[in-house]
Amino acid sequence: MAATVQALLHLDRLDLARKEHKRMCQKDEYHTLSQLALAWINLYYGGEKLQDAYFIYQELKDKFGPTPLLLNGQATALICQNRWEEAEPLINETIGKDPNYTEAIINQMLLANIQGKSTEMINRYINQLSDRQSLDQTFYDDYEHKQKEFDKIAQQYQIV
Repeated sequence: MAATVQALLHLDRLDLARKEHKRMCQKDEYHTLSQLALAWINLYYGGEKLQDAYFIYQELKDKFGPTPLLLNGQATALICQNRWEEAEPLINETIGKDPNYTEAIINQMLLANIQGKSTEMINRYINQLSDRQSLDQTFYDDYEHKQKEFDKIAQQYQIV
C-alpha cells in the first residue's frame, strides 16, 4: 500500500491517482493510507472537496495525534479556501514540531506573501529552504529557475 500512496504523490496524473485509490479502497476503504490518499486527491480537486480533505486530516489527527504531515495538510486545505488566519496557527504548529518541514515552510512563505508581510521575511523563508541539505529540493530549484528566467526577461524591458 505504501508504494501505491507514493504514486499518488504525483497527482499530475489524477486519473491514475484515482485508479490507485480505488484499488486501495477495495482492500480497505478506511485504512489510514486510503484516507490520506483521498485527502491528497481532494486537495487536487479543490472546491467543495477542500472541506472534505480538511475533515479527513482532522479525523487522522484525532486518531494519531497532530503530526507535521497532518497539520500541514489541514493548513493547505484552509489556504486553498482563503482561510488564511485559520491556517497560520497550523503552519506554526507544524514548524514547531519539525522546523525543517519543507511543505510547511513553503506554506509559511505563501501566507506571508498573501498577508503582505515584508520582503525580508519572505526572503528569510526562501533562504531557509535554500540552506537545507534536503533530498527534496524540487521547490527551491524550480524557484531559482523561475527567478533567473524573470531576471532575463526583465533585462529586455529595462529603460536605458
